[in-house]
Amino acid sequence: MICPGLYCQKNYAKVANLSTVALNSTYRAAFLRSAPMGTFTSINILDTEKPKIMAMMMDAQLNQACGNLTQIAIDGAAANLTAGTVLGLPILEAPGVDVGNAAMPIVTIAIFMMMGGTWLCL
Repeated sequence: MICPGLYCQKNYAKVANLSTVALNSTYRAAFLRSAPMGTFTSINILDTEKPKIMAMMMDAQLNQACGNLTQIAIDGAAANLTAGTVLGLPILEAPGVDVGNAAMPIVTIAIFMMMGGTWLCL
């Protein structure tokens, strides 16, 4: 038989943490933006662990042995997001043009002219 403490830490805690991030769009976006392994690998990691959490949450024997690690993961994720981290990674700034940036009107006009020019040619 597997030692409950070891199983809780290696499997249930990992699945609870990754599933919490996978099922919350704010946490997921922050993780995908900050993960050093790239977007597709990060999505694969989150999507692999996400379906496992429901069976673990409903397993009364597991929850009795380990405690409710899902609630601990939810509380921890909220605290970490407030502190500027997600799954131990610092949250990076979103790439792109800031709305208040001086280049925004120029980019908008350029896009409008390209799209408008296409329609005028038809």
